[in-house]
Amino acid sequence: MSIARPNTATEPASPAGTDWPPAESWPPDITERLADYVTAMRREADMSQRELSAAAGVPIPTLARIESGATGDPRLSTLTRLASAAGFRLLICDDHAGFVLKPTTRWESSRRDYGGRRLPAHLDPETVPEVFRHWWTRRRGQYTFTRRRDYRDLERARRLIEVVRTIADDDQD
Repeated sequence: MSIARPNTATEPASPAGTDWPPAESWPPDITERLADYVTAMRREADMSQRELSAAAGVPIPTLARIESGATGDPRLSTLTRLASAAGFRLLICDDHAGFVLKPTTRWESSRRDYGGRRLPAHLDPETVPEVFRHWWTRRRGQYTFTRRRDYRDLERARRLIEVVRTIADDDQD
């Protein structure tokens, strides 16, 4: 996507000694740049507004309003249909590392103790160690969690390092 230079008659020139265009902050604020993303997606797919709207099942005026910025906050279902029709998909990425966030499975989100209570969503459930299983599972169920967030964060970092090592090993083969 090309970046246009400012029109000196209508837009102020860049301050002396700075480059134009201004550097974007990362990650970009999607709500402010949504029109640019949808337009870039459509152009990358080499589709007209009419073709994309027909493929996505979205009315042409709706697509035109999104691309012009008149609709600043369209529905997620509309954006998903537009992206899918253009050959893209919407993802949620980690702010720091850029990893794509995967949703929890129904099995993970439905873990409960024997009292029918869900386990806390912000803590990582784990299977009760074999040593404690004989007395723990009778009272509470087969899953537990660590309340100490520092331990949880260390465990998550360890798992992340294992994933990175696995990917690096696969790339070397």
